[in-house]
Amino acid sequence: MNYKELISQLQERLKIIWDKIQESSAYQQALEKYEDQSPNSQKIIQIGIVFVALLIMFMVPISNLFSSFDSELEFEAKRELTRELLKTSRDASLVPNIPQAPDSQVLESQIKNELTNLNLIPEQIKSVQQTSANSKLIPVEFSIGAVEVQLQNLNTRQIVDVAFQLSKLHPSVKFTDLTMEASLDNPGYFHLLAKVISLKTPQMEMPREEEQENPRSKKKNNDEESSDEPTANSDE
Repeated sequence: MNYKELISQLQERLKIIWDKIQESSAYQQALEKYEDQSPNSQKIIQIGIVFVALLIMFMVPISNLFSSFDSELEFEAKRELTRELLKTSRDASLVPNIPQAPDSQVLESQIKNELTNLNLIPEQIKSVQQTSANSKLIPVEFSIGAVEVQLQNLNTRQIVDVAFQLSKLHPSVKFTDLTMEASLDNPGYFHLLAKVISLKTPQMEMPREEEQENPRSKKKNNDEESSDEPTANSDE
């Protein structure tokens, strides 16, 4: 069936529909009312009918056009979101694991060494001992141990040096709950009380090398193995 036959069939069907419309009583009544109108009114009616017909004809493509615009905007938004998610996933996979924090015993030893390196005299180091990990800022369930540090008769420079050195002991160690009290015997000096807490650090398991193999290469190897089997059988 060619294009001309389709056109002729469409014309025949439209003609049949138009004949049925003309035979209907509603059309006859509307035609009588139209003929009773003045010429100016008839022109207005004709213009209105043409306008409605054009509106119906253009309504479908216009609605499809707006729908395509909405679909394009939605696609762009989802594509941008997918890019952001992939970028975030790649960035997260590149972040190295935080080293495991030292336990309380090792932490106590490190703190004592740091205080010795700061040239504090023994009289200034009142105590360095393991204590409970309870803190105002860090919940107990997020820590594996803590060390309490009590120092006395420190000047402001020494306090700054102690806080700086103890805060950079380890990425998973936090210097917190700092309390300072002015010395009554030595004006200008202070007593210091603080906690050094080891935090729990979850370790992410890196995927094995076998799991990181490209799925395409796996499929290729499987295809090669399957193609080798008939050859082996034929040789036998």
